[in-house]
Amino acid sequence: MTNTSPEALWDVSDVAAYLCVPVETVYRWRKRRIGPPAARIGRHLRYDPAVVRSWFASQTAARGEPGWLTSRIAGTRPCGFTLRTYTHLLPNSEDRTRRAIDRAFGVGPETDDGLETA
Repeated sequence: MTNTSPEALWDVSDVAAYLCVPVETVYRWRKRRIGPPAARIGRHLRYDPAVVRSWFASQTAARGEPGWLTSRIAGTRPCGFTLRTYTHLLPNSEDRTRRAIDRAFGVGPETDDGLETA
């Protein structure tokens, strides 16, 4: 029989340790509403570890980090699942793909010699 109990919630110091940032940074992110989402329980902030991992993975994917790294951070396997989940966050992925294809076929601004004459 497997244990299906949920992982214990993290406090601010746990999140700071996981992300390798000072506790003050986590509070600053919370104030600016740019950090991982938290729930207030009484006077304390609590974080779902899976949500923190997902938030961090989405941040790395949005910055163009490799899929295997995002997969490792998110704790998901295989890497294909992570790529399907976070691909929409990759910056300008369609433009990069279009430019790569244009370069492969020798068209586009990288190989343009200028105006052609008749």
